[in-house]
Amino acid sequence: MPLAATAEHGDILGYEEKPLVSTDYNNDTRSTIVDAESTMVVMGNMVKIYAWYDNEIGYSMRTAELARMVANKFIVGLTMVLPASLAAGAGAPASCTAC
Repeated sequence: MPLAATAEHGDILGYEEKPLVSTDYNNDTRSTIVDAESTMVVMGNMVKIYAWYDNEIGYSMRTAELARMVANKFIVGLTMVLPASLAAGAGAPASCTAC
């Protein structure tokens, strides 16, 4: 799980070992962050995974990414400018080229 959160899917999946609370995840652009401290094995054969998310920002980022993919397919040379607050939270530059 930690490898997936840092490698290929690090922009949509997070993994956290520190004991944090819901307000620590406000404006987090990832779709979900697995809470390692609360995740547990139940009855020996089932895993109960606890995860945090900001349903507004995470969903908005995935929607913007989908729109960028569709536009990239049909419009050549499109440039997408993200609001500075979102770009800073996502670790992406304020302006990114979709092509």
